[in-house]
Amino acid sequence: MIKFISLMVFLLTASLLYSEDTFSNFNINDITNSDVSGNNLVMVITTNIITNIVTNYLDKTTYQNGLSNKAVNINQPEKLNFSIGAAGGNVSGAGISFRFWPGELGLELTFIPVITPTSTFINLGVCALKELYWADWSRFYLYAGTVGLIVKSGSTDDSVIFLSAGGGFEIFVTKNIGLNFLVGLSGCIPLNQQSSIINNASYAILPSGEFGLYYNF
Repeated sequence: MIKFISLMVFLLTASLLYSEDTFSNFNINDITNSDVSGNNLVMVITTNIITNIVTNYLDKTTYQNGLSNKAVNINQPEKLNFSIGAAGGNVSGAGISFRFWPGELGLELTFIPVITPTSTFINLGVCALKELYWADWSRFYLYAGTVGLIVKSGSTDDSVIFLSAGGGFEIFVTKNIGLNFLVGLSGCIPLNQQSSIINNASYAILPSGEFGLYYNF
């Protein structure tokens, strides 16, 4: 009997130390409305206390996990799928640039027409993108692109096509502003047998590079 009373006192003390809610949730009706006495009464009280301790622990754990999940969702950056800005280089060329990221695969289009009575410059570039890593401040990716440059001045035609591949990364200066740097290798082929852009050679292997400034939305 002494052992049971000691156990009861210990559990009651532990429950009070754990949470005042444990004692407030103590169901006295389970005792007063039941025909128990002696050791059975001790067992009823002990069971009630243990049940309240376990219930309060589970409730607190669930609440804390909920707060943690909310914190994760708050800190998780929003991934924006569309970008518009300007780019310059020999990956997708130079001009107004548009990007679309529906997922890990993306697409970049760059275009600009400059036409005067004596000269023509048209840039049309397309680039496929493959995301490798993305976080709240940066994105790393691979690219494979081509750009056609129509460059004419009088009777001179220096039009070329670039084929490029390599890697790039984007630094998010703010939530919506991203700086992009691309590096790799490119092959250049003249459209009119020769071009002064590659010193009138039949082809050329060159480093590829590009810089882009985008607004993401």
